[in-house]
Amino acid sequence: MSLTAWLALAISRSRSSPLITNVVDSTVAALLGVVAMIVFGVMSEVDAFGFVDWNVMAILIGVWIIAGYFGKTGVPSWLSVQALRLSGGAARPAGDDPVDAVRADLDVRRQRRRDPDDGAGGAAAGAPR
Repeated sequence: MSLTAWLALAISRSRSSPLITNVVDSTVAALLGVVAMIVFGVMSEVDAFGFVDWNVMAILIGVWIIAGYFGKTGVPSWLSVQALRLSGGAARPAGDDPVDAVRADLDVRRQRRRDPDDGAGGAAAGAPR
């Protein structure tokens, strides 16, 4: 193998190790790998530019534009409200502990089993409100 091939292999392995161990984000690792290959002469800037799949880039940019405008319409919020209504669940503010939310839901369900609703809205027929 040539020196260039060994350099490419070494750069690839040195980029992969931090990526596998989650030390570095995948985007950062990929960009550092490309920069290292250009700096060490494994490939030129023109070669790196040629490896970009511009069809994928066009799709990503189009999706970002559509998602940006779609988010401003309020449709995602409306859909989330509809999903909440269909599920019959209660909204949980962001940041709450999910375990506490599950425990609270279980407590409500246990209470409903102990005191079934009689249809009049009270816990039992004739119970004071």
